[in-house]
Amino acid sequence: MPLVHLKESSLRGVALWHITESEDELKSLALNEEWPEDIVSPLKRLEWLSGRILIGSLAKHQGIQYSGIVKDQFGKPFLKDSAYQISLSHSYPYVAAQIHPSLSVGIDIEQPKDKLLRIASRVLDPIELEDAGTDIVKHCIY
Repeated sequence: MPLVHLKESSLRGVALWHITESEDELKSLALNEEWPEDIVSPLKRLEWLSGRILIGSLAKHQGIQYSGIVKDQFGKPFLKDSAYQISLSHSYPYVAAQIHPSLSVGIDIEQPKDKLLRIASRVLDPIELEDAGTDIVKHCIY
């Protein structure tokens, strides 16, 4: 697993993974995961598997048992059998994950794409919009 970045403390963890493995390699690492049959895109399957493995790794570093990820009625993922809060984001070939024992967390990762310029006004405040201008990299940072 090419872990690009891992930052953790006793209370939280954040990690970034560059996906280079095949689906079969990832399946061999993903223990006890129920495979959702509705994921038909090969890239989405890689992202799904990588996200679970990455969250499992963060859970292990936090000293908690990883029993899988389930979603609530709104689609937000959470750890099965744990009060820890998690967040996952993916933009092939990267997956980002965050974990905290009690606080809600949120992480987002996006590859530089022109689409970001089109949706910027919906997600950035006016100061961020002005600062980023047409710089696609700054849009990714915000």
